[in-house]
Amino acid sequence: MFYQAIALHRLGNTDKSEDLCNTMIEWARAEFDSPVSIDFFAVSLPSLIVFDSDLKSGHQHHCLFVEALGLLGLTIIKKQTLKGQKSFEMTINNLLSLSPAHGKANLFKKIAKHIYIF
Repeated sequence: MFYQAIALHRLGNTDKSEDLCNTMIEWARAEFDSPVSIDFFAVSLPSLIVFDSDLKSGHQHHCLFVEALGLLGLTIIKKQTLKGQKSFEMTINNLLSLSPAHGKANLFKKIAKHIYIF
């Protein structure tokens, strides 16, 4: 949804773009503390193989990542260099404090440093 929001913004559909980013943020915040269980669908086989992983913390990490992407999207769309950047950085740093090896979070943190030069 992040890339879709940025594409819509570049095409001039800023309202829809902002709506997508806000939807990401709202979903992440609403789902953060929701109960998590293993589903037994075929694509969850890697999760089933590693039974000792903490499903709740993995879900919370995912929610923080989705929230951070939504905040980054709003920062780009609204060109909120200071306010948006601080919100994104706080969220992504919170995630990285919990999961320092989160590859996508580290990648987007590096990307964001270059984006903030409007």
